[in-house]
Amino acid sequence: MGSTAVRAQVNRPRGRERAGEVRGTLLGRACGLFSSVALLGACTASSIDRVTAQYDAVEHQISLGDAKDHVLSILEPTQEALPRNARKKPDRYLKDGVHVEIFYMRTNHQRDGITTDDEFTPYIFNDGRLVGIGWHLIGGIKSQAQVRPRPDPPLGFGHRRIIIY
Repeated sequence: MGSTAVRAQVNRPRGRERAGEVRGTLLGRACGLFSSVALLGACTASSIDRVTAQYDAVEHQISLGDAKDHVLSILEPTQEALPRNARKKPDRYLKDGVHVEIFYMRTNHQRDGITTDDEFTPYIFNDGRLVGIGWHLIGGIKSQAQVRPRPDPPLGFGHRRIIIY
C-alpha cells in the first residue's frame, strides 16, 4: 500500500513540469481554435459560393407579376445554407396604401470579409406580387465593397523609391 502512494507522488508533475504542461495545453488549444476559425471562414466562403450557384440555376424561373409565395418557394431554398451574418433581412412598409416587401437574395460574393449590398439582389413585391428585381427601383446600392490598394512592398537594402514629379 505504501508503495502505491510513493509511486503516485513520484509520477505527479511539480513546479516547472506542471507549468510546462499548462503552457503546452494552452498552446494546443490556441492552435486548435485558430484552425477552427480558419476552417469556419473557408466553410462560410464555400457555402456562399454554393448558394450563389444554386441561385443562378433557378433565377430564370421567376417573372414579374408572380405571386410572392411562388417566388419565395423557388428562391428561399437556395439561401438556406447561408450563415446568419451572410444574410440580409427583408424590408417591409406601407406606401400610399400599398404593402411593400423587399426580399434580398445572396447573388454574389466578394472575398473581402464584409457583407455589402452589392452582394444581394432585391426582389420587390407590392401587395404580394413581384413588381421589380434589382437595386434601380429602390434608389441604388447603399453599400458596396471598396477596392483597397495594395501597400508598396518593403524595400530591401540599397533600393530607393523613384519619385516622378
